[in-house]
Amino acid sequence: MIEDIIYTTLNTKTLITVLIVLSAYVLGHLGGKRTVSRRHYVTQIDNPAINRKSSLEAVADRKVKDLKSEINRLSDVNTRYLRFIINFPGIVKNLYSTTDLKELTTTLTRLTRDIIPADLIEIYLFDRQRKILKKINNGSKKPWEVTYSIGEGLVGKAAEHRTIKVRGTNGNGIMGDSIQRKTTGVQVKDDERLWMASPIVFKDQIFGVISIGKVKNSSNNEKPLLKLISDIAGVTLINQSQLKGWQDEATTDPLTGLYNRRFFYRRCLSLAEISIREGTPLSFFIFDIDHFKHYNDTNGHPAGDRLLKELSRLILAITRKSSVAARFGGEEFIVMLPGISKDDAYIYAERTRTGISEHPFPFHRTQPLGFISISGGIATFPQDGDSIETVIKKADDALYEAKKNGRNSVVIHRDLAFTH
Repeated sequence: MIEDIIYTTLNTKTLITVLIVLSAYVLGHLGGKRTVSRRHYVTQIDNPAINRKSSLEAVADRKVKDLKSEINRLSDVNTRYLRFIINFPGIVKNLYSTTDLKELTTTLTRLTRDIIPADLIEIYLFDRQRKILKKINNGSKKPWEVTYSIGEGLVGKAAEHRTIKVRGTNGNGIMGDSIQRKTTGVQVKDDERLWMASPIVFKDQIFGVISIGKVKNSSNNEKPLLKLISDIAGVTLINQSQLKGWQDEATTDPLTGLYNRRFFYRRCLSLAEISIREGTPLSFFIFDIDHFKHYNDTNGHPAGDRLLKELSRLILAITRKSSVAARFGGEEFIVMLPGISKDDAYIYAERTRTGISEHPFPFHRTQPLGFISISGGIATFPQDGDSIETVIKKADDALYEAKKNGRNSVVIHRDLAFTH
């Protein structure tokens, strides 16, 4: 009955009460001194009753020690479960609202660590293009990449069979191979450190694997707990991909991948506030492709779409991340340059114009100038106007001045005159 109480309750107070009662009973039943004096040593050895008493005392001591150890273990498990329950709603809310993959995998790792005291936690995501499981190294400075093919090692087997795999035992759904992992530049025995791996699956679609190393103070519930976390991860990852898709649709141009006009204006408002507050310039470079209609008519609209895509990739490669590049409409583009003066914006614009004119776009020789060219204009907030609309209009006027001057050029807006 006492063992039933011990192994079925997580209540620490109940276990302590059982321990006290049991200890009192054992000691009261045995009676007498628990130590043997040197003077009576020989006599006690020859006395079967005393020997039996000493043996029972030793058994009782072991029982008490085992009970204390079990209480400590269950107390640790109880604390972990309580922390997990308290933190769970906030963690799940965070998981379901983020589109940041690093934040998502970091949160999943923390969730796993809260409920399973493993010495190692690793998350592998499935790269559909390369058909491999790739380890996520959040915060790791290791220069190599750890990967598994489907069916390879503990991680690969879990992904292949869509079921939890455990090392070192036999039976259904169990495997225990240790393999030599080859990574970029380094060979490590990575797989043998892992004890359990659970596939991240949603509607039979594999997203990755969560794996853990050896567990301290096991509750014997690690398998269902890891299954719970991997199920949460599956729903979270499909949700993340959908959220990111919707976010991309709301902010980017579907053809070029650049920001769309609506998002661009939204960013204008926040960056204009910073410009006013900090007294820094906010420059705009607006440009379009010269003779784009000629290119479409000569080479076909599919070729024109490919030109827009390739030119957009070139713009992103030239433009720093703090700037905002957008497709403004048709073959017209605009780049917002926070903290950049008008003269420095001109340097950037000329580098962009030169890069485009020298790039080997398909059918570039069919253009009137013999290459793909752009014409653009530059204006700066608040120097050239007290509103974003006014400044963009002046940059657009400068663009048309560049067109009139023969194209393939950039013009800076000036209050009194346009100057190249």
